[in-house]
Amino acid sequence: WYQRRVRGADDCCNFLLLSVFCKLDYKNDLLCMFYELGNNLYDHIANLHISDQISCSLCYESINSTDYISHLREEHEFVNKSEVRVEAPLVTSSQANTLNNAPQPTRQGRPIPKPGDKVLCKWGKWQYFDSTILSFDKNKLEYYIEWDDQDPSYRDIPIEHLAVNQSPYEDEIGIGSMVLFHQGRYTASAEVGRLAGVRWHQGKIDSITQTSDGTKRYSGAHSKSAADGKWVTYKGYEPTFSNYKLEELRCAPNLFDILEQNAAVQNQELNLNTQCDVYLSYCPSDSLLDVNAGLATSPSSTRNYHNMNDPLAIKKELESLGYKVLSNIRMRHNQELDLNKIVSCIRNCKVFICCISDDYAANNNCRMEMQYCKQTAHKSLIPIIVGDGGWDWQASVLAC
Repeated sequence: WYQRRVRGADDCCNFLLLSVFCKLDYKNDLLCMFYELGNNLYDHIANLHISDQISCSLCYESINSTDYISHLREEHEFVNKSEVRVEAPLVTSSQANTLNNAPQPTRQGRPIPKPGDKVLCKWGKWQYFDSTILSFDKNKLEYYIEWDDQDPSYRDIPIEHLAVNQSPYEDEIGIGSMVLFHQGRYTASAEVGRLAGVRWHQGKIDSITQTSDGTKRYSGAHSKSAADGKWVTYKGYEPTFSNYKLEELRCAPNLFDILEQNAAVQNQELNLNTQCDVYLSYCPSDSLLDVNAGLATSPSSTRNYHNMNDPLAIKKELESLGYKVLSNIRMRHNQELDLNKIVSCIRNCKVFICCISDDYAANNNCRMEMQYCKQTAHKSLIPIIVGDGGWDWQASVLAC
């Protein structure tokens, strides 16, 4: 987009659209740089192209350059130069921290499951059923529930096997997303005092289409099979599901949103130990250093890591410049403690760097980290493309 040129201008006008960033509240030195570019662009156009007939790079209307700035303000909601002028120093370190931690406007996030909520919970052989939360054990990270069909069994549910019974947001689902979908029904059983109900199952989205009226339809397949112990002989079983509407699907809550409510995350000592400049989120299979250290397995024996950007090399480069960098992968040996630490790290970092790849998009923990950063922690996020050249991640929730 920055390569659209103003007719009659030299190459620096390629950066015209960068000044759109000047409408944002700056939160770090990077956006301040965009402020500076915006100011220089105003001066450049005013001083060098005052007599040119130019074409607006946003709507391509032919206008006199003397009217160009007015056109941008009136037709494209461009800001005035006086509103973006930044004097040196741009921003102090303490001001950057204050701006970075300020509340940011956002849509309402996914609800955190709590006692009294209607949810879908895993029961037995990878099936999910309607239930109600009675309590939450913060130490075990388990919900104690009551089945709506009055079944008395399997009432302690780990947090990863539960979803709020509510339609997801559209930006929560992309290619590769895990969802719950309904398929099949079951009958009442007087023997165990159980009522009839609907079966829900975990599936993976592999296709998203759009109808003529703009409604999106979602299709995919079961994420579990008989090899995983899933019961596949119930009436109505099909290996795939097709053309479901958004309101027919359910999504599990972000694990990090739940952990944020855990008292362990509020522990002062933990918060002090997780202060950092940069939090680096990446998938271990994208790093040759992690593969060689036995922390990851290469997805292919023919993968050429020497032509890939290694996330840990990025980490080392930043550290050589004096930045404190914490990363996700090397914290996951003790699951509960380290996941809590990851939440605290993201909360306490100044910048979140996301090393995006197809492997990253396919990793549930990685996706949850990025969504937690964007939708809950509201941190400055810098995406970096790594991996071996695949672009399937563009259809995932990472691109939403």
